Amino acid sequence: MAHRFDGPGVISGAARQVDFNSFVGLPYRDLGRGPDAYDCWGLVVAVYEMAGVKLPSYAETYVSAEDLKAIADLISGSLQPWREINEREVKPLDGVLVTMGGCERHIGLVVKRGYMLHIGLDLGPSRIERYDAMYLRKRISRFMRHEALT
Repeated sequence: MAHRFDGPGVISGAARQVDFNSFVGLPYRDLGRGPDAYDCWGLVVAVYEMAGVKLPSYAETYVSAEDLKAIADLISGSLQPWREINEREVKPLDGVLVTMGGCERHIGLVVKRGYMLHIGLDLGPSRIERYDAMYLRKRISRFMRHEALT
């Protein structure tokens, strides 16, 4: 179930406020980097840009979202500016890594404790939903915080 929140989410440590609602209902496109459509990483890049943090695109690093090995390799090799955090520590803009096909290959962003913004081929338009929903909870591998937000 998609949710909307009242007003912008004020992000501690970010340069600007982020209105998560402005990212709800956007269409999915493989390798989408906006502004018309996004894949899961493209959505993260766009949200972080609104917060004043520049992230790399990585669009040239993999051929499609179906390229499980390339995405898993990218995630494992690109975590330097991110550090793993305990779920009890989550705050808005923290990453939620999700396994699909046995590999970490999906990412969403914490909107507030218990809720994440994400998009994917099988999800339809971008949405905010509970990350403790049964179908997501069992696939969450870890929570991550970007160094720009520490």
